[in-house]
Amino acid sequence: MTYLEKQVLRYHRHWGAPDEPDKSLQALPHRGKRYIKRKLNGLKNRINPEAPAEDRAEYGKRLMAEILPDEEKKKQEMWTQFKEPHLFSVIVPLYNTPENFLREMIDSVINQTYKNWELCLADGSDDEHAYVGEIVKEYQRNDARVKYKKLEKNLGISGNTNACLEFSAGDYVSLFDHDDLLHPSALFECQKAIEETGADCLYTDELTFVGSDINLVATVHLKPDFSPQNLNGVNYICHLFTFKKSLLEGNGLYRTKYDGSQDHDMILRVTSAAKRIEHIKKLLYFWRIHPGSVSGGIEAKSYAIDAGKNAVQDSERRKGRNLTVSSVAICATHYRLHYIQGMESYDTITIEKNDTGKTLNEKVKASGKDYILFVSPGTQPIQGTNIRDILQYAILPEIGLAAGRLLDGSGRIKESGYITGLGEDGIILPVDIGEPFDSDGYMGRHYYVHNMSAATLDGSMIRKEAFLDAGGFDDNLKTPRALGLDISLKLLNKGYYNVVNPFVLYKKGGSVSGLSEEEKKYFKATYKDVLEKCDPYYHPLMKKDGTYRFYMD
Repeated sequence: MTYLEKQVLRYHRHWGAPDEPDKSLQALPHRGKRYIKRKLNGLKNRINPEAPAEDRAEYGKRLMAEILPDEEKKKQEMWTQFKEPHLFSVIVPLYNTPENFLREMIDSVINQTYKNWELCLADGSDDEHAYVGEIVKEYQRNDARVKYKKLEKNLGISGNTNACLEFSAGDYVSLFDHDDLLHPSALFECQKAIEETGADCLYTDELTFVGSDINLVATVHLKPDFSPQNLNGVNYICHLFTFKKSLLEGNGLYRTKYDGSQDHDMILRVTSAAKRIEHIKKLLYFWRIHPGSVSGGIEAKSYAIDAGKNAVQDSERRKGRNLTVSSVAICATHYRLHYIQGMESYDTITIEKNDTGKTLNEKVKASGKDYILFVSPGTQPIQGTNIRDILQYAILPEIGLAAGRLLDGSGRIKESGYITGLGEDGIILPVDIGEPFDSDGYMGRHYYVHNMSAATLDGSMIRKEAFLDAGGFDDNLKTPRALGLDISLKLLNKGYYNVVNPFVLYKKGGSVSGLSEEEKKYFKATYKDVLEKCDPYYHPLMKKDGTYRFYMD
């Protein structure tokens, strides 16, 4: 067994393998306990957490100057007239909230440029923190939009939040934590998006900051457009989440069995019911890291781990799917799904040197199997990789192309999906090339199945029905990269989701063929509109080099 094969076996065994789902946190991967501890407390997207505080504060000041509106902008937003100004119920459960956090949270709502809101506060604080209610009543005397209820006892985060919902009157609900802050334009941007798109469910980008200084920025989280497979793998939506109250359909907001991951459960339910989910591509939520918060380290609330696994599992089971869910040690609230189903048979079609889209279309049509695995000569699954891991996604009716990752002999990435509309030719930019296969990836994406616009055909699987529905390959394309891009975009246009399963690993020698000049002309002519738009899974505020870094970094 080669060194790479040994590393891949460890990758599967210790990072969420189906046969050892409960050992992922206790196992000792090859990098040791210190590595796991670091992963549990922050991922690759941290903004230089090791840097001196004064350097990080300077970065934060520059960032805030970029994203906060000036006085003229605030006035323009306040004077904006909407055809149907919706009432937003900003829901905040209170529990022993520190005074400075409480005041800053309330002020950030009062200072919204959009004024048609109500702030619903349910207070489960104990007697030693009676000041919480006194402070809120102080605000109430000056602003009737602040609504407050003192609970007879603390009902926990789910119960306290549900209590807020009971006396809310808005047709849209915005969820807000008692120690965080809203960007002044957060509700304005939500109202604007609703009026422009008719969205009944919205989410924004967010940043985290440390303690009492908003300039101590720790993380900038730039999210993809709605990505259902990402959402199963991690609650990437998180904050700010706003939705039409009617989407709850009498099922309530939070359920106590998911305490610790109640947001993940609720977001899975609401997005499943929504007709239009809109991603507002702006940093509109400021999430405070401090001792005791989930953002300060998952070890602060370890019960959230099992609750999150159950939320994902139950969400898929409501769709009639049988599965188990395991945590991965890079972060315990990142999940790997293992669907339990019969092993459907599939055909393997080798992309020979003289094959074209036309000959491959003929091979697919001639196949008597429902699923097709495409490989080029020399592509081999690495020991420890199970083709079932890619087949289980190709089976799902919403999935188009299910791709794995191609590695070179040293375990570095050769192919792991494409960003459309970038790169030297403005067509595609392959991502993560040259990175170790077990590196984090942006927001830990190398450890959960994630949606991508496109991927190579080499090592990918597709359901024959979906392939034919999309119209198959263009007759004249030849390389796996061109063929994969073509069918990926056709599937996207038909409403399918394409995925990369990072746990499906192939090895392949040699270089990867790029697009020929004729192929470039084809894509620029055929997919002009798609390529001119920002890739839905790559944020417009990220650097154009495919590094998944914020443009200010």
